[in-house]
Amino acid sequence: MNNSRRINSALLLVATMLLATFHRAALAEPILQWNFDGQSQPGAWTGKYGAATAGPQTPRYPNFSADNQACQFAGHEGAIVVKDHERGGFTNVRFAAGDTLAFEAWLKIKSIGRGHNVYLIGKGRHGKLGEHLGETNQNYAVRLQGTHEEAQLGFLFTSRHPETKKTDWHRWWSTAEVPLTGWHHVAVDYTFGDGASLKAYIDGKPTDGVWDLGGVTDLPPVQDADDLVIGAGYNRAVSQSFQGWMDSIALYREPLDPAEIAERCQYNPPPPPVTREMIPSGKVLVQISEKGVPESNGWPEEPEVTETYVEEVFGLFELPHKYVATGVRGDRANPSHVRASAVVTFPAGKHRLLLRGRGHQGTCFSLLLAGGGLNHQGAYGVTDELSKKMIEHPVSIPDYHATIHAALGIDPYQELFDGSRPVPITDGGKPVDALFS
Repeated sequence: MNNSRRINSALLLVATMLLATFHRAALAEPILQWNFDGQSQPGAWTGKYGAATAGPQTPRYPNFSADNQACQFAGHEGAIVVKDHERGGFTNVRFAAGDTLAFEAWLKIKSIGRGHNVYLIGKGRHGKLGEHLGETNQNYAVRLQGTHEEAQLGFLFTSRHPETKKTDWHRWWSTAEVPLTGWHHVAVDYTFGDGASLKAYIDGKPTDGVWDLGGVTDLPPVQDADDLVIGAGYNRAVSQSFQGWMDSIALYREPLDPAEIAERCQYNPPPPPVTREMIPSGKVLVQISEKGVPESNGWPEEPEVTETYVEEVFGLFELPHKYVATGVRGDRANPSHVRASAVVTFPAGKHRLLLRGRGHQGTCFSLLLAGGGLNHQGAYGVTDELSKKMIEHPVSIPDYHATIHAALGIDPYQELFDGSRPVPITDGGKPVDALFS
């Protein structure tokens, strides 16, 4: 009986050890890693050092500590450079045919231009800024490409034919995109020599994509002694350099486990910014946020409400003045975020809602006119796709004011007098006739 118990215990111990060993083996071990936690990191900064800042933290991101730190990259002004092992680097970061390269990082984008190809990591293609090995030696790179509202995840490398030595470019862009606000996780793994092997993930979810330039290939990559650079492109230009924050950057020599990637991307959404209990009956609750509003072209993730007040209606034509501690007026943050909320009961039937975009461009923006005998319905005037340039029916501010005066029955060409000096009330504006016809 005792011998049987010993055997069962031994079998249980062996099974437990095997299970634990298997679990550890399933987790890839990075060959390079940057956590920005105050400890020594691989490589050296060139140009402007990255600034320590708050990274993804619990409770929003439960896999991180409450004081987790990240690094802010200042675009073309600074980057991390890791030397090849033949040039003094402490580990081999080259990949040949049959080798698997895997990369992952948490990132938060500050800004990215449409069509800009921004490097998260890249080895080779540095020309005179690297080891003078030319600019057609892209060993590998993981990048972002700015789109209309978000950013595609990309992979790039140069192949070299083993016999002809001819080189070619191979570029891949994801179908799914990375949002421009908040922290997001990206990951890519690819086995060189196997063109169908590329896998990519955004926030733990797999995404497909499209190869272009030289397309899918089984050819081996260029591999040489050029530098590995984090956060900047081959010539350190603004359009190639990352503006934002990164954390938990890692480079591997083995494929990533999809289940493990999904596990790393846990996120607890914040409580709703407005609840019914917060809104006074029959009133409009207005919240102003001057902290946590991104400069990028997107909505804030979790703006911090810095001021709250109550209005009678939704007609907001200006915000209250801001006063600093000394009692004098101060400037509001730019950009700021305004949220107006009310509990409204709509009667049964068809209703028309007007949606306005966040902010406005300095060269053109939207204004609303209603009532006053206007017959036109819908938008008047057309901008380009970025709302930066008027294409059809531009309306100047004087014309807009003249239209308001005409709608109210006031002659927009009337002149007022400051002493003996005539002052046109609309600064030469003309009513927009199309709004009255």
